[in-house]
Amino acid sequence: MNERFVFDGICYKTVALKSGENHCEKCAFNECRECEYSPVIPYCDADKRNDGKNVYFVETKTNFDRITGDPKILAEQLVYSHYDEFYGDVWFGVTGDGIRESFKTRDEAVIATLEWLEKEVEK
Repeated sequence: MNERFVFDGICYKTVALKSGENHCEKCAFNECRECEYSPVIPYCDADKRNDGKNVYFVETKTNFDRITGDPKILAEQLVYSHYDEFYGDVWFGVTGDGIRESFKTRDEAVIATLEWLEKEVEK
């Protein structure tokens, strides 16, 4: 039943209505009424659905949404440690033109990567 679909680049899932609830009340498409016209959006009425359930639609978040929604969270995910026989434990972050660079601490790697992520793209 947990049907998922993408509409205008946003992921949605179906949620079964509880007794007494209205389709449109909680639906992500409540304001725009896109559901009536789009062939991408599944039916919400039980009489039109294969599973025979009344549903509404909610926006879902993915792990990608979570780590890309905040540059600091993404920076923390991009850094990693490595043991080097000459330098010991080092942390790698992204700097410059997207090049990996080593740092002595995780915090230094995160800060450098965050600075790179927030840097304006050069043409």
